[in-house]
Amino acid sequence: MVTVYEYYTHYPAGYEAQTDTLWPLIITLHGAGERDVAMEVLQQHHYYLPVYDLTTERFPAIVVVPHCPPRQYWEPRNII
Repeated sequence: MVTVYEYYTHYPAGYEAQTDTLWPLIITLHGAGERDVAMEVLQQHHYYLPVYDLTTERFPAIVVVPHCPPRQYWEPRNII
């Protein structure tokens, strides 16, 4: 069975204007305690905010934060 995760994507400054740029991609997974957290809350979680700042200003990259549903576990083959 394939699980399709909801996810939040954070884009660096200048992303839309630089269409020919190959951007690094960071996929970051939350812990089990965040499975019952709403997606809107998860994207503003305290341990992601510094990552967004860092990848916007110093190390431009795209950050993808998938959300594991309640009572489920990460399926690594479904993340990529």
